[in-house]
Amino acid sequence: MNHQHIQINLQDGAARLQASQFGIKSNEIKVKNGDTVELTSTWISRFSFLLIMIPMLFTIFIPSIKYRIIAIICLSVFNIVCMVLIEGFHLKVLAEESRKEN
Repeated sequence: MNHQHIQINLQDGAARLQASQFGIKSNEIKVKNGDTVELTSTWISRFSFLLIMIPMLFTIFIPSIKYRIIAIICLSVFNIVCMVLIEGFHLKVLAEESRKEN
């Protein structure tokens, strides 16, 4: 597990926080000064590579190159839409006890 620590100063004392990477996003949470936030990956992001590659591998069984290209394009568009719509990360504010352990 990677334990990176980033400190962000909030001018208003509170803010809404959401993480994203390569189009994959997280839930949005409210934070205030002094809060510790944990970012974890969801189960779908852990298996996303397999969920993308397995259908792509099955396109080799399509006999026509024209239909194979159409299938690959459709699968690619579907994967991009899923990345945008499905949360790949989960943010949560840690309780006081959890902060002391880290």
